[in-house]
Amino acid sequence: MLAEELLMVFPNPFRAVAALFRVARAYLRSDPFLASGRLVAKRRKLCNGCFHRDPGSDQCRLCTCFLGLKTGLTTEKCPIDRW
Repeated sequence: MLAEELLMVFPNPFRAVAALFRVARAYLRSDPFLASGRLVAKRRKLCNGCFHRDPGSDQCRLCTCFLGLKTGLTTEKCPIDRW
C-alpha cells in the first residue's frame, strides 16, 4: 500500500458547515433529516461501487465527505447525482 492510500483527505470545511445548516433547517422545520436504513443501504451500495470512493478512509474524493455520515442524512446528495 502506498502512503497516500492510508491518509484521509481533510473534509472541506465550507461543505461541512453547509451540510450542518441543511440539517439544522430540516430539524427546525420538523422535516426528517435521518435517512431510513433502507435508503442508507441503497446509497452505500452505490458509493461502495464508485470510483471516487476512497476505501481506506471511506470518503468521497470529490466532496471529501465521510460516506458513513453523508449517506445517513436525507439533506445530502451525491456530487455526481448517483443518489
